[in-house]
Amino acid sequence: MNTSLDSLANAMKAALEPGFEMPQPLTALFNWIDENHFSCVGHNGELTGRLASSDLLGKFEPMLNEFGDEIAERRFGGTEVLFAPNLGNGLHHWFGIDEQHPSLARISVFAQTGGDGSMAALWKDNAD
Repeated sequence: MNTSLDSLANAMKAALEPGFEMPQPLTALFNWIDENHFSCVGHNGELTGRLASSDLLGKFEPMLNEFGDEIAERRFGGTEVLFAPNLGNGLHHWFGIDEQHPSLARISVFAQTGGDGSMAALWKDNAD
């Protein structure tokens, strides 16, 4: 298996912006996701992980139709947080800045926390 795909923790560490280190609690979380088989290879070939199995979370095909109660009935539980490398690609659009802006090197996104595009990230403050 590709080294970046041998574990979610390794894939996430490899995707960090230069100068960032993965905090130990996040490494422990990513290892827990792997140990519980909540990680899988996504449609783009990257290893991704969630806080629950995709079976528990249900499938979201009905979203192509109307948003009514059908989604709530098909979603059995769990929190839909997606951990994946390279979620920060396109982050410049969020801030309305150039793709090469130096401030982007101070942010390293590691999770999508909501269907509205919300993200969780590590960042460097001015002291770093």
